[in-house]
Amino acid sequence: MSFKRRTSAVERDNLKQMLGEFTPMHLHTKKLAAADEEKLIMGNSNQVPTLGVLQKISSQKNLENRMEVHPLLDCLKIQESQDLNQKFTPLKHQYIQFVAGSPFATHMYTVKQLQLLKDLQKDEKLLLYLDATGSVVAKQNGYKRILYYALCCPVQSTTSGTTVAAAEMLSSDQSTPTIQHWLNCLNRDFTYMFKQSLQPQKIETDFSWAIIHATLQTFCQTNVHRYLQQCIEVCMEGKPCTFTVVHICAAHMLKLLCNKIAKAKCPRETRALFLHSFALIQNASKLADIQSLLQDICTVFSERNGLFTLDSLQALQTKIHDLPVIAAVDEEFEEKTLKEILTESTPKTIIHGSPFTKLLEKTLETQNTQVSGAVCSQVNPYYCPRLIEILKSYLATVPLWTGIMLHHLGKTRDTNTQAENWFRTTKVITLKNKLHRRPGDFIQIMYEFICGRIRGVSISSIRQSKVNQKDTDDSQIDLSLSQEEKWRKRREKKKKSKYYNPPKQMQSMESIYTSPPWCGRGQIAKKTISLRNTCTIDNLLYFLFLAMKKAPFLLSEIQNKQTFDRCFRLLLMVYNHFVMRQWSLGRISWLDQTSDQFKGKQLWDTFGTEQEFVVCHLKYTLQTTRQFVCNGHNCPNPAKEYKYDTVAVLCNDLSQLQESFDKWSFTEHYFNCTERRLGCVCHGRRAYTRRIFTNGMPAFIAVSIDSVVSSNGHPEMLPAAIQPAVIINSTRYKPVAITYHLSEKNHFIGFHRLSGDHWNLYDGMKERKQPGSGDQSATAEIMNSMFTSECTIGHILLLRTEVEQGEADKKTSHNDLDDTIIMISSDEEYGDGCIKTSADEEDDAVIIVHTLKLTSIIVF
Repeated sequence: MSFKRRTSAVERDNLKQMLGEFTPMHLHTKKLAAADEEKLIMGNSNQVPTLGVLQKISSQKNLENRMEVHPLLDCLKIQESQDLNQKFTPLKHQYIQFVAGSPFATHMYTVKQLQLLKDLQKDEKLLLYLDATGSVVAKQNGYKRILYYALCCPVQSTTSGTTVAAAEMLSSDQSTPTIQHWLNCLNRDFTYMFKQSLQPQKIETDFSWAIIHATLQTFCQTNVHRYLQQCIEVCMEGKPCTFTVVHICAAHMLKLLCNKIAKAKCPRETRALFLHSFALIQNASKLADIQSLLQDICTVFSERNGLFTLDSLQALQTKIHDLPVIAAVDEEFEEKTLKEILTESTPKTIIHGSPFTKLLEKTLETQNTQVSGAVCSQVNPYYCPRLIEILKSYLATVPLWTGIMLHHLGKTRDTNTQAENWFRTTKVITLKNKLHRRPGDFIQIMYEFICGRIRGVSISSIRQSKVNQKDTDDSQIDLSLSQEEKWRKRREKKKKSKYYNPPKQMQSMESIYTSPPWCGRGQIAKKTISLRNTCTIDNLLYFLFLAMKKAPFLLSEIQNKQTFDRCFRLLLMVYNHFVMRQWSLGRISWLDQTSDQFKGKQLWDTFGTEQEFVVCHLKYTLQTTRQFVCNGHNCPNPAKEYKYDTVAVLCNDLSQLQESFDKWSFTEHYFNCTERRLGCVCHGRRAYTRRIFTNGMPAFIAVSIDSVVSSNGHPEMLPAAIQPAVIINSTRYKPVAITYHLSEKNHFIGFHRLSGDHWNLYDGMKERKQPGSGDQSATAEIMNSMFTSECTIGHILLLRTEVEQGEADKKTSHNDLDDTIIMISSDEEYGDGCIKTSADEEDDAVIIVHTLKLTSIIVF
């Protein structure tokens, strides 16, 4: 049985003090940890108040500090209490200078905060940062969401930080009149105290037109249109800047641009280059530099295949690398939601009425006129005119987000980090992450914090002035010439923003790879894909691409048969990418449509065989048909039809490739028929008919070669031993490519003679290590070096000769369709044989069947 007693008044007061530092749950567990375990076991829990008791005491403490239930009356009571407890002040009130109920608003600043502004303005160091944040004050009944506004200024010497809020406001209305009224009251009291108006050199804000309008009307006594006109007079006529400069935070501006261009359908590399180019415009301090950058940007992103695109691209890349823009953005920069940032689109009246719109759009039109008509054969990979349209929407407000109005301050770009740091300090340190407070509670806590922060700034300033005076006096003392340096240089870390670092790699106008490199990266459906072990698809796709470039009839046939099978459409897609040297995109497009195993993955590993990733998807062109015919008159099943999806040939000597194809196509062997009908066995003889291509004679054939002989140490298995031409079903084909599998490296390479009569070696891994060396002439030394270890033939590619093209079109097939590709698989077992059939000698048909483990060969 546990014994409980009521908490005494002294204990209750002690618990109230402790609850100011700990939550009820935290204090309860803390008490449990410190209590005597034996007493707790015996049921004596008087030393540990229950969680319910602690919660009631915490609630009573909060109610004691609350003067009124309604937030407006509570703020008025706090205002009255603060005025009674403090000494005389030049202002009407001590801290809360203004309270309103509809909409709810409170203005907070003290005399010492105004004195700080006056001292900074005297030293010409008055730079203000204005921003708003939510979540510090809970939503009150009858009011909209209440935001906390802070007008911050950096201070050079302070013991408690480098940022101080010079004025604050709580408001449930985020419109221009409410913000302007707060700033006007601040300026009025500042003028009343010091007989001069508040004139900051610069005010940093977010892209919120409510804040921008209020700031311009308060400190510049003008609107946006007149302000932009003043800015262009300073830039064009060289007039001095005598007014307050309003600047938009560079980080928020770039983040806003990122959200907009994310909807543009362009590759990731294109967006990255555009963002770095936009950062250069932000960092420009002269209008002429902005015009030059706009000309290059317009040429690069709006010309599909312009002659001057390469020059503009090189100019942009040089500026990005030679002029890196390092941003002084805090690493813990607060990422706010759009609702909290309160951004708005630029009104059309400002766009059409801005003098910068006319000037900069005229620059773009002049550049378009100069480059129009000059066309080159190289396609621009960065072509995306949508990005230029997005950029045009910001040209009207160039002075607000670039550095052309900041050069007299020694800056080219600035961010709202000071305000963000203040908000972080308020939430984490001052409020201890206990957010969503009532307005009165928040005001009381901030008042104590502001008083301490201002006092720390004042003391630091006094001490710093004494130190400076002492240094001045000491400098007049004569010192000996043997003095040594005692100080150590402090190494300051520069914090870089991810938005403003030059990219490690940028895509050039013409890809540095002249052939498909091993592995790679590309983007599809807004996802970045990494490719691994791509040699299983590199060789065949690259050789088919070269064949389509060399043989126009092959490309024409593939284009005409796109509706027959998807393999033709995919081959054209790969061809279009490879023409632009977009090797990774071409391979990703092929794998995305042919392999389901990569769905939802970002790493696509094509480790396997050429049959698995390429050959098996060319079924329509490689399919062959033959019949197993019986000459018996009473045979219940006289003709059996067999279909083969690939072309597989047994060959142990490439110089006898023609004989191997003859055996594959037709053999003179017979078999006894074993078909039964009503218990009687057919005594006829069966034989295989000649193979025919189901969809007509193709323009190219990928043949799978099976051999028991390794290529190394056997010259008859090298590319030089291949016959110059082979005839398949009366159609002449030329072997143009062959692939090999290096067993030791587990890697596929290939040889082709599509660039002339000589053989070339293609190795994607070599191209990856040294761009431009993957496809080179296969000399005797290269041949000897490649076949030093065990290797086997993979596929041979045969290309139909143009002489046979007209005759091949006349040949009949199973469905009267001409096909362009034939392939033989090496990963399946097929019954192969040769037959002899004749209309006059049906009884003499003989067939022999060979069961072979075949590799793949491609034949054109």
